[in-house]
Amino acid sequence: MKRLSNGEQSAQGLAEPGDRTTIDRELIRRLAVGGSSTESACKSLYRAYRRKLIGFLVHLGADAGTAEDLVQECFVRVVRSAGSFRDEARVSSWIHQIARNLYYDRLRAQRPEDVLDDEQWAQVADTVSTASSSDCEQSLQDCMEAGFSRFADMHRDRAEVLRCVVNENWSLREVAVLLGRSEGATREYVSQCRKKLKPFIEPCLEFLKE
Repeated sequence: MKRLSNGEQSAQGLAEPGDRTTIDRELIRRLAVGGSSTESACKSLYRAYRRKLIGFLVHLGADAGTAEDLVQECFVRVVRSAGSFRDEARVSSWIHQIARNLYYDRLRAQRPEDVLDDEQWAQVADTVSTASSSDCEQSLQDCMEAGFSRFADMHRDRAEVLRCVVNENWSLREVAVLLGRSEGATREYVSQCRKKLKPFIEPCLEFLKE
């Protein structure tokens, strides 16, 4: 994909500014379908998110040049992965997650590879073999997933934040940049999200008593 300029015009046929979520989903749909609208859809997403992604990556620790390169690579991934986008997620969080993964992949590639010695491998194997089977009870997992799904239906934005924190291991700082809030305000917001989630998963705790 060619390098996009900063001044790319938005794709025709989409309302501006409109509902960002609706616009983003339509652009991803166009990317997934492919064809003549692919380039215009990519340019429109790039124009909407380039500055946000550069700021996000710089906050993570990238220099400006690296951030710009990663943003370009991010949109290559966005085009290639549009067909696998999950509709329950927010496009903005999905794109930020791709950029975040690319940044940490580059960091890992620049570090010397850590090699475990025989004793360390033995410790890993021992940990796996002695892990409690109750941790992986299918009934508990199914209950938690169903509860979270109901929560996400009612609180989409809050569920997306918890996915970043719990499933993707985002740091508080990363979530704060995504939300455009201070770390203190983000900490309070995440706490509120967890409190709102509690009633949806509380019945699942009964499985732990068995």
